[in-house]
Amino acid sequence: MLCRILACLLAISPLATSQFTSPAAGAVLVAGDKVNVSYTTDLKNYTIALWQRAENGNRPKLGSIVYATTDGPSSSFTWTVQTYNLDLGASRTFFFWLFEGGASHQGNDLHQISSSYFNVTDKGATSSVSAAESASTAPAPSPTPASSPPEKDLSVGARAGIGAAVSVFCLIAMALVFLLFRHRSRERPGADGEALASSAGVRCPATDCTDSVAELQSDCVSPRATQKLPCRVYQPVPGDTSTRPPPLAELPA
Repeated sequence: MLCRILACLLAISPLATSQFTSPAAGAVLVAGDKVNVSYTTDLKNYTIALWQRAENGNRPKLGSIVYATTDGPSSSFTWTVQTYNLDLGASRTFFFWLFEGGASHQGNDLHQISSSYFNVTDKGATSSVSAAESASTAPAPSPTPASSPPEKDLSVGARAGIGAAVSVFCLIAMALVFLLFRHRSRERPGADGEALASSAGVRCPATDCTDSVAELQSDCVSPRATQKLPCRVYQPVPGDTSTRPPPLAELPA
C-alpha cells in the first residue's frame, strides 16, 4: 500500500510544477492570427490539444493536437489561431489541455494540466463588432447649413466708374447750393424794400423803393398811421425874392 502511494506521488510531482502562462485568462484570440503559447513543465513526453468548453455544462469536446514532443521539456510554441473541426457557433470558449504520453492519452489520463479559458472569434465578426461600437460611440454629424451662393465682385473698372459718378454728383450738388444762396442774397434787398413800402401803403418800383420810402417817412408819413398825411406846400410871400423854400422847421404851423 505504501509503495503504491509513493509511486503516485512520484508520478504527480512533475505535474505539480506545470502550468500555462499564456494565453491569459479571458483573452480574445482572432482566427488566423499567430500567438505564443507558453507554459512550464518537467515532462519529456506529452501532447497539448485544443478543447472546446460546452456551454450547457457537458463534457468538453476534443479538437485537435496542437503540440507534441517526446524529448521535452519545452516551454512555448507558436500557434495559428483556429478551431479545426470544432463548431465556433456552439461555443466560443476554449482551453489547452496537456496530457503526459501520446495522443491516445488525451482525456483518458489523470496526469494532465489545463490552461485558462480564452475566447476565439472570426476576423469578420471582430470587424463588424468594432464597426458597430464605433458607430454607437461616434458623435452624430451636425447638419451643414446651406451655403449661400457667392456674391460676384465688381470689376476694378466698375468700381472706378461708380466712384467718379459719386464725385461728379457731389460737385453738382455743391454748385447748385452755391447758386441758390447767391440768388437769394441778390433778391433780399429788393424784397425788404417792397415789404417796407407795402407797410406804408405806398407802391413803388422795386428800384426806387428805398429812396422813396425814406422821403415819404421824413415828409409825409406819420409813425403812428399807415396813411399819407397832407403836406404844406410853400407859397412865396410877396416881396420875397428867394426862390428856395425855407426849411420845413421854419414854416408856420
